[in-house]
Amino acid sequence: MILRDDWKQTLPAHMKPSSYATKPTRFTLFLRTFVPWQIVRFLIVNIKMMRMTWLNKHSH
Repeated sequence: MILRDDWKQTLPAHMKPSSYATKPTRFTLFLRTFVPWQIVRFLIVNIKMMRMTWLNKHSH
């Protein structure tokens, strides 16, 4: 198998290494797996949805 260095030039723009997402930090990974934080975020999102529903229901 021959490895070539010109593979980056033959790829389409959306497949070049510069277009990929960055690696998450340790803190980000911690927050994604920390259940109390997930509960807080869940509650915040639900409160926002309830508020939008209530505002829509009472705007007429």
